[in-house]
Amino acid sequence: MNIKKITATVLVSALSLSVTACFQGGSHDGTRGSGVGFHHTNETTETREPLHRAPSHDLTRVDATEDFGTIEIDKVTRPWGKDMDVKMAGQSVRTYFVQYCLDANDNQVCENLNNISTINKPIITSYPAEEDGYVIYEVNYTQIFPISYRVLGNYNMSFFSYHNVSFLDYYTGLTYPSINMSMYIDSFSVTGNVVYDGETYRVGYYEFRSTTWDEGEEESPDGVINQKVKITSTSYFVVPEGYDGIIMYVYTADDTAKPVSEVLADNTPYLSEAAQFGDDENPDDYEFFLITAPH
Repeated sequence: MNIKKITATVLVSALSLSVTACFQGGSHDGTRGSGVGFHHTNETTETREPLHRAPSHDLTRVDATEDFGTIEIDKVTRPWGKDMDVKMAGQSVRTYFVQYCLDANDNQVCENLNNISTINKPIITSYPAEEDGYVIYEVNYTQIFPISYRVLGNYNMSFFSYHNVSFLDYYTGLTYPSINMSMYIDSFSVTGNVVYDGETYRVGYYEFRSTTWDEGEEESPDGVINQKVKITSTSYFVVPEGYDGIIMYVYTADDTAKPVSEVLADNTPYLSEAAQFGDDENPDDYEFFLITAPH
């Protein structure tokens, strides 16, 4: 869960409580680990012609970094995505967010009149990395928040919480590890070594976020406040040529009744480890976007 913080009626800073992830795979001892299940295939993947020859962000300048060390990955014989028959979203998807106005005792004192945001279908660009044998996938997507609420009492703090996207591996079904976005960071990188089929690969995942607001905030005579916010996110994956297992997913079930105490407690930039998707999730609660995974 991500949250955006506002003071009074002006949005002033962003915080994100669980964003994306990095590379994963199962370790040889059967425990969860991070890595990439590399797989070479001749199947067609949904990639785009390069729009530019280098990332639009400086990958060396991020707010937080983590290294997941060295992970050994067993060969995949049957792709998780094929077994699960994962269906990909063709267009934009809708997901929930919540506006909070908290008084001195962290009680909610505003009425939400809209809880639906829209995540647009991602735009995918690929181009060679600086190191031979590697490729960079750049994934751009936006999320639009038509915020509308009525304040019911005095409050000290205002923000909205939302679900950003995450990524998982088509072949193993493991979620990519990531650094949890918070009000303290708007970018991160997670890198490490992956050993697959006797070869060692240095891989990286990078995330950048920026926020824009429509000019002016509208307040109606009956006290309804309206504000449109757009969050633009860019994800980068530096992986060996031939790896084609990236899936983007987002939580779309209604969890707007989640206690604000749980939302606030998650406001710290910690490392989220890789995990098998489905152990703690119901796939029906998610929408999936194909990034590089086979059709």
